[in-house]
Amino acid sequence: MRNSGFTLTELMVVAALLSVVSLLVFMSVQSATQATEVAKAKADAQRGVREVLNVVSRELELAAKVGDDSLIPPLEPVEITEDISDTVPVQVAFQIPTDGTGRGWSQRIIYRFFNEDLNGNALLDSGEDENGDGLLTRCLLRLQDRDGDGDTGGAGEQEMVARVNNLSTFSFTMVGDTVTVTASATEPLLMRRGAGDAPESITSTVSTQIYLIN
Repeated sequence: MRNSGFTLTELMVVAALLSVVSLLVFMSVQSATQATEVAKAKADAQRGVREVLNVVSRELELAAKVGDDSLIPPLEPVEITEDISDTVPVQVAFQIPTDGTGRGWSQRIIYRFFNEDLNGNALLDSGEDENGDGLLTRCLLRLQDRDGDGDTGGAGEQEMVARVNNLSTFSFTMVGDTVTVTASATEPLLMRRGAGDAPESITSTVSTQIYLIN
């Protein structure tokens, strides 16, 4: 007659099966969590870059294509400048009409791509915080000398376009009367695949063509 209870072998088999089941459950939860993180990062990247391009398109399409020194302030055509510094790869400067006469034009507007992420990992590393705000700044800045004092240091003269701070690349290319704007936004994935692995990231790139109507 067999005594009631489990043998050591049976307990070991049950423990092994529980370990396998626990591992499968953990892997399933981890996979679902990673998929959720990827989907959120992708949505944030796409939303950010599209919001910025929508703002730029609405204003840049009004830019003047030719200059006129007889106006006050003098009218200057669209100007694209590249490689200004390590953290400012590109900017575009332009003016837009302030009335319907063709004689009234705004002070010069500048869209400047400011990117502290020098190594492109979407994380703030030592030596990258150029503006000293404790954050990784990756944005398009809008600058305009609204008070006419010759600089853009006054209140409201510098602002982050669409409050989007995840831009990784930005470019302006002008051919004829059309400016092509291409931008990328990158979101880091916080979950690491291994102790020594670099964090992965998700990047979304959008390009639009803007026809200058003035």
